[in-house]
Amino acid sequence: MSATRPHYPWAEGDALFASELNAAIANAGTGVTNVRNFGATGDGVTNDTAALQAAADALPATGGMLLFPAGVYAVTQAIRIPSNTIVQGQGATLLAASSGFTADSQLLMNKSSAVTTLTDHDIIIRDMAFDYGTPGVAIGGSHAIDMAFVRNASVVNCTFQCRGAGNAIALIGCYNTLVDGCTAYGFTNCAYDHWWGPRQARLVNCYAETVASNQMINFNPEPTSNAPGYTAVGFVVANNQFKGTGAVAIPMQLEPLATGNTVTDILVTGNLFTNVTLTIRGAVTSAAIVGNIFETVLGGAPAIISFAQFGQTPANLTIVGNVVNNPATSSANTAVILALEPDVAIVGNSVQGPGPTYSSYSYSVGTNTAVTFANAVNVTGRGPPEVGFVLNNETGFVAAASDAAAAAAGVPLRGLYENAGAVRIRKV
Repeated sequence: MSATRPHYPWAEGDALFASELNAAIANAGTGVTNVRNFGATGDGVTNDTAALQAAADALPATGGMLLFPAGVYAVTQAIRIPSNTIVQGQGATLLAASSGFTADSQLLMNKSSAVTTLTDHDIIIRDMAFDYGTPGVAIGGSHAIDMAFVRNASVVNCTFQCRGAGNAIALIGCYNTLVDGCTAYGFTNCAYDHWWGPRQARLVNCYAETVASNQMINFNPEPTSNAPGYTAVGFVVANNQFKGTGAVAIPMQLEPLATGNTVTDILVTGNLFTNVTLTIRGAVTSAAIVGNIFETVLGGAPAIISFAQFGQTPANLTIVGNVVNNPATSSANTAVILALEPDVAIVGNSVQGPGPTYSSYSYSVGTNTAVTFANAVNVTGRGPPEVGFVLNNETGFVAAASDAAAAAAGVPLRGLYENAGAVRIRKV
């Protein structure tokens, strides 16, 4: 995967995209509602909240476009958007006002966000910038965009300056969502957050960067009460770049947060993770982690880790064709790719680097049905690449407490042995 940033034609003056946008506005006809016609100034100083909400409320029930011409629109609370709406920016920023902004608030929400069943539908937000210009907004509850129980929601080509606020985008209990071509900076809880039974979510072609955050990406089934009986289904994370700039890797989390809940049908592919660790915990089933690059995972964490939680174990997990460059996994964490459950296939992955912080760059798996095949470890100073061809690795290996013990038991150099339920490559 290319390490270059995605191409965002809306930000680069792409002529074709501009003509398509103008055509879409023209086709909307009388369905276009210009916020300037309702008194919004876009000067970055005047409180435009009332004018923007009046414009949103004036949209016809049959659908329309809420048009934000170029400008900076300061608000003191969230603007609520009805169903069948396209929110279209033309060089516009929605800004948390420097004074009077409601703490722990959002910038843009769907109109029926207080409900807990799918109600609003067909909302598209595109080509907008969102800026929490006043630092210090409370963590967790502050989402620049908050879509709750919306069917068919899309956020496309938007930029988020969170400046210490919690999330760029929160998609809560939604069905069929798309986040495409977005960029998020400075979040402290999560860039692109999905919870409370999300279904069929796609996160593609996006970028996120921050120093420290509770998570980079999240997909979990629970409401905030962590009540049981919820499932998060269908999450595609593809062709994104996620970057942590602090001293400790930021987790991307696929997990239920309480017993009695499940996560299923996950594909994570073609992403570049820089100082990010992928964490899969608890009742997660049918997850494929394919063809990603992990760069410089700091703080001792594995690049990929999967393990039981709340007495529930991940199942049907596939880790294939990933590359881990320059990890700094600590001995306490055992392995760069660490899958502590039986039902997993670890195939064709590669670990590379200038030299290990922890010498055992191994693939550690559980027992029973775990399979590893053709994984490679190539670390400068460790000799030739160490490649393990292992099938049905729950049987047939010498048990040994260390490389030295394995050697004494007749295991050849770069041969395989078992240690505490993990298959290891003898290095010395």
